[in-house]
This record gives sequence, structure tokens and C-alpha cells, in this order.
Amino acid sequence: LAAKGRIPLVLIGNGYTLPPPEMLRFPPLHRLSHPVFKEEETLATVNAAARRLGVVSLEHLPRIFAGDAGYVQTFRLLDPYDTQRIEDLAGPVIDRVPASREAGATSIFAYLSRGYEPHPSIFEALKPFARHLRVHAPRLPVSALDELHGAGAKIDAEAVALADILPSTRLLLHNGGSGVAAEALVAGVPQLVLSAQVEHDLNGEALQRAGVAKLVRTYEPGASITRELIEEMKSDDVLALRGAQLGARYRRELALKDALSTCERECVRLMGM
Repeated sequence: LAAKGRIPLVLIGNGYTLPPPEMLRFPPLHRLSHPVFKEEETLATVNAAARRLGVVSLEHLPRIFAGDAGYVQTFRLLDPYDTQRIEDLAGPVIDRVPASREAGATSIFAYLSRGYEPHPSIFEALKPFARHLRVHAPRLPVSALDELHGAGAKIDAEAVALADILPSTRLLLHNGGSGVAAEALVAGVPQLVLSAQVEHDLNGEALQRAGVAKLVRTYEPGASITRELIEEMKSDDVLALRGAQLGARYRRELALKDALSTCERECVRLMGM
């Protein structure tokens, strides 16, 4: 807000973090809780601060996300504002586009963020698959990682490029971040989303509706990740086929976009270089 009208402003985000500025108001994205503040009150507070700073007031609160350029770097499937957004999406930024999932892929990859405590049920659910398991889960107890390793699992202490892993992966377990979800979509890998917050919910719901994933809201009372669920998804040929079909579609879409170069060119133009 402080930069508006003073210096060129380029906004970059995924669908969740960069809402469409042309909306008149923010639509509700979930029912987990009621709004804490009325949007009109928030707008009045923002505009009062804008006047003190000598910057332009906002007509509607979503205009806070307006700039000289904006790039939503994800697929439309993962954009919770899809029905409100007018502009086309830039597409995700992927360092190395993963190859398509191999026909004989058998591996399970658990890629769990350092930012969230793993659900207590995850260890027992994964243990029966140790010989076909690869794990990056920095917050899983060392004793659990050691036991999985002893049973045949490959443990990655540091994050590994998904492009090196996804082609041989039959099932990916992750928290639901849009970047990981997009790469798995491109590779055609089915996903088990272990959501820990609202953004993960939205991504998991979208993937589930598309027929390439299942969603477990790990923060809900009674939530559980089971061996049976993992086995069911690993052996689900319909899920795998749907993943491959969407993977081919998103690979074609990605080939027509270059989100990073598009953004770089606009930044250079705005700087007058």
C-alpha cells in the first residue's frame, strides 16, 4: 500500500495469496470460523492510514492487491478465486519440470514440511510400506525415522528436488502447498493431502474434486492416517489413470507459459531499462 503511486509495484503470489483486486469484496473461502472484523471497518482503517501517509485511498478492500502488474503463479485448478478472477494466470514457476510418472512406478514419497508437526498416526500408517518408501519429514521423531530406515525406507534429511523423485512415485503424501501440488499434477502422481491449515484445505479439496487426490484434515478431532487408506490409494488404478490424464493436460499448458521470464520482462519494462 505504501508503494502505490510512488514506485513500480509488481505483485506475485499463488491463487490463495494474491486475490483478484477487481473484486468488490472478499468472498468467504471456508466455514471454519466467522469473520473477526467487518470488511467495511477494515477498509475504513486502511484508508485512514493511507490518508496519513498521503497515498491513494481504496474504493474496495481487495484493491489492496492492485499494482502495476500482478502474476498469479499457479494452475487454475489450485486458484480458490477462479470464479472471480478475470486475468489469465501466469502458471507455476517450476525449476525443472518433472517427467511423467513411470508406468511401473511403485514408490511412496512422504514429503512433509518442516513448518508443521506430523500427525501422530503417520508413522504407523507408513511403516508397512517401508521397502517402497521415501521420506523427507524433518519433524518426525528421530526414533521413527531410524525405524523406518531399518525397515528399508530411504530417508532424506534435506529436501530433494521433486523432479528427481516424482517420475518413480506412485503416491505422494504432502501437506498441501500449491507448489508441491502443482509439480505432482504435472508429473501425474496421485496425492494424499495431509492438511494443517485453510490454504492446504482449499488445495486438497480442489485436487480431490479433480479425482487425483484425497484430503485428510489433520487438525480435526479424530483425524487419522491409516495403512488402509495408503494401500487403497497406492493400488487405485482409476486414481492413477486420472492423474496421468491431468498430468498430460498440465504439461501441455505449462509448455505454453514461462512465468518467470514473463515477470522478469515486465519488471525490466517498469524500471525503464
